[in-house]
Formats: sequence, C-alpha cells, structure tokens
Amino acid sequence: MSRGFLSSVCLLPAVLVSLFLVQSCSASTFLDDAILLRPHLVSLRRELHQLAELGFEEHKTSARLIKELEALGISHQSGIVGTGIVATLGSGQPVVALRADMDALPIQESLGLEYSSLLSLLSSSHLVHCLSSADILSKAISLSPWITQTRRDLHQTPESGASEFETHQRILSALESSGISHRSFDGKTGVVATLGSGLPVVALRADMDALPILEPVGIEFRSKNDGWMHACGHDAHTAMLLGAARLLKGMTRPTGSMPHGGDDSSSGFASHGFNGTVVFVFQPDEEVGAGGGVMVERGVLEGVQAAFALHVAPFLDSNYVATRAGTIMAGALSFAITITGRGGHAAMPHLNIDPIVTAAAVITALQTVVSRETSPLGSSVLSITMLRAGDAYNVIPDTVAVGGTIRALDHASMEQLRRRLEEVSHSIARAHGCSASVNWREGQQPYYPPTVNNPIMAALVRSTAGAMFGSGFVVEAEPLMAAEDFSFFCNAVPCAYSFLGIRNESAGSTAALHSPKFKMDESVLHRGAALLAGLAVDWLKANQVAVSAPSLSTDTPADATHAAPPSDRDEL
Repeated sequence: MSRGFLSSVCLLPAVLVSLFLVQSCSASTFLDDAILLRPHLVSLRRELHQLAELGFEEHKTSARLIKELEALGISHQSGIVGTGIVATLGSGQPVVALRADMDALPIQESLGLEYSSLLSLLSSSHLVHCLSSADILSKAISLSPWITQTRRDLHQTPESGASEFETHQRILSALESSGISHRSFDGKTGVVATLGSGLPVVALRADMDALPILEPVGIEFRSKNDGWMHACGHDAHTAMLLGAARLLKGMTRPTGSMPHGGDDSSSGFASHGFNGTVVFVFQPDEEVGAGGGVMVERGVLEGVQAAFALHVAPFLDSNYVATRAGTIMAGALSFAITITGRGGHAAMPHLNIDPIVTAAAVITALQTVVSRETSPLGSSVLSITMLRAGDAYNVIPDTVAVGGTIRALDHASMEQLRRRLEEVSHSIARAHGCSASVNWREGQQPYYPPTVNNPIMAALVRSTAGAMFGSGFVVEAEPLMAAEDFSFFCNAVPCAYSFLGIRNESAGSTAALHSPKFKMDESVLHRGAALLAGLAVDWLKANQVAVSAPSLSTDTPADATHAAPPSDRDEL
C-alpha cells in the first residue's frame, strides 16, 4: 500500500513519560523509572508513527494522546487551536513547560517497514509526490520550442506602455490554449491568470511593454511596428511566464480526477503533496508609467502573500542566476528645472539677466550634492541629461531648461537628493538674479521606489536555482542604479527580484539593454520558465497552511488579506 505521511512524533512519548515520572515522585531516579517504562514508550511511539497527520489535522494523534493522559490520571485540556493539548501537574509558582510537536510531513515513506504510516495515499486528499527541480527543468526543456516561438511572436509586435493591445490578445490566446483561468485586469491591457486554489498564494510577474527604438533591418523576426522594439527583454519575460504557467498547469489535477472518483475541483496542486494558488501577473507599462504601481494600487495583490520576478541580464553570463537580499535596484525620479532670467541682445549682456550662465552655475553646484553630501559608502546618482536654451546666436534667451534624473538605493537618500536639488537650484538662481522652478514630472513618469528583496525570499531563489541548475550557477547580484516598478510589489508583499544571465558571444547576445543591437540568447528561455515554476512550487511547499481556505477566483474578493512583510529614464 502507498503511504502518505512520514511522522516526526518521537518526542511525544518522552513528554508523556516525563509527566508520569514527575507525578510518581518515586524514590528511584527518573532514569531508572524511565528504563522500566521503555517498552511502553516504544510501543506508544510506534502507534503514533502509524497515525501520521498534517498540521492542525492530527485528530487521531490527539485522541490517542488524550487516552494516554486519562490512563495516567493527568489533568488536561484538548481542542487548543484545533488539535492541541495542554496537560498540567501541580499548582502555584513557579511554572515550567515541556513541549512536543505532533504533526507529520507529506513524504513518501519507504514500503516494508514494520510500522509504516497507515495513512493511505488513495484515501487522502493530500498526495505525496512532489515534483523535483530536475523534473520541472526536464519538462521545461521539452517545452522550449513553444516558449521560443511565443517569444518570437511577441518580439514582432512591440507596443508602448498601456497600449499593449496585440500583446494582450496574444497572452490571452496562450492562456486559453493552455486551459488556464484568466481575466483582463481592470479592463486594460494587463492580464491576471490563476492556478490552484486556497492558501497560500504566490504571484509570478512579467512586464509586457516595449521601447521607442528602431530595430535594425535584417533580423529574422524583426519588429513589425517600426520605431518600437523589445530592447529590454520584456517579450522574453512574458514568454517565460507563459511557459511557467503551462508547466504548472501540467502539475494540477483536472476536475473530477481523484483516484477514488470524487470531485477534485479544488485540489489544485494537492496531487503533489501541497496546496495553494499561483497568480500570474502580466503587467503593462513598466518602462515609463509605473504600471506595477497602478496594478498594486488597483488590487492585483489582494490575497497574494508573496511574489517573484525575473529580468534577463546581458551583463551576466548565460545560464547564471543572480539575486541578493535587500536592495537590488535603485529608486528613480526624473526632474525638469526651468531657470528664468531676462533675455536680450547678446551684444549688451549688462542689460539682461543671463539664464545660461545661471544654468551653468546650477549644474556645477549640483555635482557636489553626491560627491560632498552623501556617504562614500552609499550609492546615489544625480545626472544632468538635458540642456536646452535659445535658438539664435545673437540672442540671450529668457529661459533655460535643464533635465535629468536622481537615483539612490534607499528612500531616505532619494528624499535627500530631492530636497537638496530644489534648495541648490533656487539658491543659485537667486544669487544670479534669476528664478528657478523644479518639476518632478510625476504626472508623466512616477517615482519608482528602490526594489528591495525580502531576505527569506532571496534565500529561496538561491536554494531553488541551486537545486535546479547547480549552486555554481547562482551568484550574488550587485545592486544596480537602474530602476524597476516591481518595487511596488516589493513594498506590498515579501518579494524577490532576480536576474537571468543571457550574455553569450556565440549567440551574439552581448549588447546592453535599451540598445538597438540588443539580442536575446533564446537558449535560456526554458531555464527562466523552469525557475519561475520552481519558485512557485517551493514557496507553496514552504508555506503550507493547515486549514482550508476559499479558492482565490479570478474575481478576487475585496476583503482579501495581504500578508504583512515586511521615456526619458534609462532603467531596466
């Protein structure tokens, strides 16, 4: 007979016998009394081993322990948090506690043991075969041609942020062909799909939008939308997430397929020894409009307890995975400074108030904000990237426009840069007889906060990737000063953001992100899909809950609970 659970209750008899020994207060030593009780201890432990049950479902175990306590004449309370028991001896102060755990693990126990677990595989809704990392990777290799073709199809139809209409339809078609429940999010171009049911709930996210870059001629599956190109790998991200969804779909049991013929409509991943829900988030408008922030604000993470995302990285050798605990991507905010003076004839500067000289002084002074006002051990950037003034050689203009970006690895440093940029701009302008106004452009390009990985989530990435690819292919990522709107996910639930290396000279994949020469090493696509699927599986298995929860449908309830956690911009 197949067995369902492996028990870990060997300490329970020891606690019970300790209660007996304390109660007896015999003249002999406790050790001598325990030796006399050894046969009973062994017999009890073997009984409990055969009653192995999941956490909060230890009903038979609890009943057997109550029977033992009653035989010993020891006062007790049962039903504590469901199946827990508290027994007491003596009264008054001081008070000491002895504790043992009761639950078992969903592990296949070897056959032929004298006292194997009696929990039958066929009589339980919690089956015991968990797919290994090697299984997932093997299935992903088989799916590689489909993932590659999906990526190429997406590559040919790049679209601007919040206008990914054809991309949206391609995603819906891929999900429908895979038999995965899905919906358009908030009536826009975003898509949310779900697999499984109940708690726990983990999200996997990919971005969808492209960049306003003209792709070179001569590429086999070149962009059909001239002036737009997937030069940041978002087509690969979407294809890998669709691949992960198809892989995970293959792990769920269809409705009505329980071995005993019962209805299994909510079993989800139970056929592999764990329960839960995976939410697939296809997010629009990462590059400019902070689509991640919009989706979070509109409830995409309601009911979600954790999230993962990947980004392809041409600065990392193909097949490698890089992540880190803490900040992995900087915060970013763009600015536009307008310096206003009084224009006039260039031959008579004394009759004018020159905003160009003033702008030069402002730009020079701003260089000291990072070099002299921030810690050398910290990381901050204040870059001037735009300077626009007059149109005539003999006219001093009325105004000068200065633009750029500020970036830092923590919010406090971002606030410092913001405050000092305003103070320096206004002060220098006044000193030159001009005025300055600062526009932070948050209406056109919102503030992207730093992307901060939860340490436990980052450790899970290292563990899953190491088990799947080998620990030698997992490296520590250095923080990047580029920005990423997955940061809004990280501010809402525990998250981990990681890089998948695609640098491969033989594949021609060496150009930087946001370059018209950017090229994808497609040989790693299946690895990204496998890693995303593996992360979902490993997180669900590590965060199993003991009580059933309502299925997280595509119409997420408004009162769902969050788990407490914790075009001008050049970002990933």
